[in-house]
Amino acid sequence: MSSGVLKMLRDHSGDSRYHPLTSLLDLVDEPDATIVDKINIHKTIGKYVEAEMKSVEFIDNSVAPTNFSFKIG
Repeated sequence: MSSGVLKMLRDHSGDSRYHPLTSLLDLVDEPDATIVDKINIHKTIGKYVEAEMKSVEFIDNSVAPTNFSFKIG
């Protein structure tokens, strides 16, 4: 978020410490926030604090490889 927009939001809210992500996180503690609301808030914030993985590779080196031999004929 550009510093100009953040300054505008801080001026509007009257709080020099305002940040949209912390404001969103504050909603989790609202008494009427449902579990679904809380999950969605955390998912939204997560996009800004953790890189999204497109794929995950699992390598299991704990099992020795198995060799096969086939006799045909």
